[in-house]
Amino acid sequence: MKVLHSADWHVQDSTIEEATKCLDFLVETAEQESPDVIIHAGDIFNSGDVKLDSKAAKLIIRTFNRLADIAPVAVILGTPSHDGTAAEIL
Repeated sequence: MKVLHSADWHVQDSTIEEATKCLDFLVETAEQESPDVIIHAGDIFNSGDVKLDSKAAKLIIRTFNRLADIAPVAVILGTPSHDGTAAEIL
């Protein structure tokens, strides 16, 4: 079984361009490697209070949708100070 494991993205609006490049690379790698499952182990965001219409939330939603097209995705929420509203967004 091939597993793609990732964590600690800490996405925030102020660094959205860098985060977009990194997450695009992650998705491209997943496409090439064809994992059986994808696991994200927490700290998706850099703040516990992320708004659904923020650039960070939109990037995360788009990234997880793209990853889910490749393999099943399991998301483990990280520390409350970072992933407080992640469950509601995802």
